[in-house]
Amino acid sequence: RGLAKPILRVEDLVVTFRNAARREVQAVSGVSFEVRKGETLGLVGESGCGKSTTAKAVMRLVEPTSGRVIFDGEEIQQLRPRKLRLLRPHFQLISQNPLSAVNPLRRVRSIVEEPLRLWRRESKSSWPGEVAEALQAVGLDASVVGERLARELSGGQLQRVCIARALVLRPKLLVADEPIASLDVSIQAQILN
Repeated sequence: RGLAKPILRVEDLVVTFRNAARREVQAVSGVSFEVRKGETLGLVGESGCGKSTTAKAVMRLVEPTSGRVIFDGEEIQQLRPRKLRLLRPHFQLISQNPLSAVNPLRRVRSIVEEPLRLWRRESKSSWPGEVAEALQAVGLDASVVGERLARELSGGQLQRVCIARALVLRPKLLVADEPIASLDVSIQAQILN
């Protein structure tokens, strides 16, 4: 480990919601951890303990009630929307539900290419190769699935498309919320590697 600075530091993270009765429910309570470049950290706990909420708060998809999330030296809850948007390509989320993460009427190639269109508008000529490489990394052949609609894929294939979409920008940090839960056991080890 040495003295390398963490790429992600979460300090005393708290996330509170109001339920239907307008009572406060604490979804995350005082979570702290660090992740350095090249490290993998797993949050383990029973269903409903706040793992997904923690992931969303790290991504600032849910606003923390208190605590700090520092990504690559930037305290993300202090960032204005424009500055946060510029950081987004460097940390990507893999959702646990691929069906809610993509438009079922879009083609696979377009889904994986979307981050490139949003963040790297130049060098369009390299996009097809980068899309094919990302799909290959998750065990899919772009020449076979590239023109298929998302709705034509199995749940496991669709999850791999979502993983490829997160990988295509080569982010500094991947936040994965049960990324292999919908995959066959034979594919899980390949994806984790």
